[in-house]
Amino acid sequence: MAMRYLARKYGTPDIYHVHHGAISSTLREAAEQDMKNSEGPVVIGATVTMELGIDIGRLERVFQLGSPISVASFVQRLGRTGRRGEPAEMWFVNCERPPAENDLPLAQIPWYLLKTIAIIQLYLEERFIEPPYILKYSMSMLFHQIMSVTAAAGEISISALIDTITSLPPFYNVEAEDILYLIYDLIENDYLQPMEQGGLIIGLEGEKIINNYEFYAVFPSEEEWIVMHESEKIGHVEEIHYAGEEITVAGFNWLVIGVDPKRLNIFVKPMPENLRYYWPGDRALTHDRILQRIKGVLAEDTIYPYLGPNAAERLQQARELAQKYGLDKYNLINLDKGLVGILPWMGHRNFRTLQNILSHYMKADGAARQIGARESFYMTLDSGRHTAAEMLDLIKDVFKKEINPYDFIHEEGIRAEKKKYEYKVPKYDCYIPDKLLKKQVIMDYIDIAFVREQVTGWTASD
Repeated sequence: MAMRYLARKYGTPDIYHVHHGAISSTLREAAEQDMKNSEGPVVIGATVTMELGIDIGRLERVFQLGSPISVASFVQRLGRTGRRGEPAEMWFVNCERPPAENDLPLAQIPWYLLKTIAIIQLYLEERFIEPPYILKYSMSMLFHQIMSVTAAAGEISISALIDTITSLPPFYNVEAEDILYLIYDLIENDYLQPMEQGGLIIGLEGEKIINNYEFYAVFPSEEEWIVMHESEKIGHVEEIHYAGEEITVAGFNWLVIGVDPKRLNIFVKPMPENLRYYWPGDRALTHDRILQRIKGVLAEDTIYPYLGPNAAERLQQARELAQKYGLDKYNLINLDKGLVGILPWMGHRNFRTLQNILSHYMKADGAARQIGARESFYMTLDSGRHTAAEMLDLIKDVFKKEINPYDFIHEEGIRAEKKKYEYKVPKYDCYIPDKLLKKQVIMDYIDIAFVREQVTGWTASD
């Protein structure tokens, strides 16, 4: 968007395209064709959609704004270049505001620069790529299969339905009593209907679901507001925008001139002004190994040859700060204003588990009044009168006791809680009772043994 604005302002060729899932297929295909056929340079602003094997011809280099979301994504994007006898080439741009004097030490660390270096080093040193995360207790998939098997059979007994479901590999670990619990819940809500002879058929509410063409796709299709310019579909947005609002879609700026709520249409007209727009980037759960390698980046004195002068200077500043405060040696450090900083060096899921445990047990005991966090990089804990060393003793005392995940994963708001562990709620979770969703979070996302092992080896500054 900004590049197109500058091209118009200075009269240079507009060689810029946008490629992501929120724009129309026509615009995506136009971008792909221009990349393949244009004799001059073409620049594409893209998300993960360009990683997915699209034929885009000769790609000279990839520019990554911010940190890659994972090692796998980094390797996939790098692999799009260097396919015509040229070496693969990828440039990284990490933007950050200069640290302020009153910033806490942990806030002065260029975490996304460190994450970028950690991802590159993990692949260069170990050829590490995140393994696939396979769920053992997928309730959304269980709902889909119960409905699919029943619809295919026409009528099926409960015992035969359970036998069929448990014979499928994705449900080897799901207890039969939980399958039965879900079946009875579906009967109660008329998604399934019992017959006089004891069999099950699809109920009236279930018919509305399985007779929709979207049923057999297990991935969610979110409600989208279609953005229209005259008769052309530009793209879509996830939230409604009203007349007079300014939005950015497909790399252009638009003024909303009308809305059709029945058809979920938003009508727009072009506007020349450049808008300030924040793109949060693609989202993914960070693996434990990346955080552990970030710690290594802070602790070692390696000079990475691929860093530019500014990046190298910021890395050196971060290492000096880490040495001064012991960030490379301690997991808990004393901060200003009665705060204690916690560096777990854990990925998103285990970081979230630790945060839930501390929030539940430490607040209950009055040992901590408030717990803040910045992604999975660090936590800040309002400890009141406790030092980092004292707080570490209290935390270790918590993990010496039996920790019941049912205590800190509450059924109220479990759908939002589950989303924090996986970023995106599966398509059919809305038909699953909270009791089973809670069990799935515990079975698939919470590893108390791993977190306890890590905490046991923690140290704290004096």
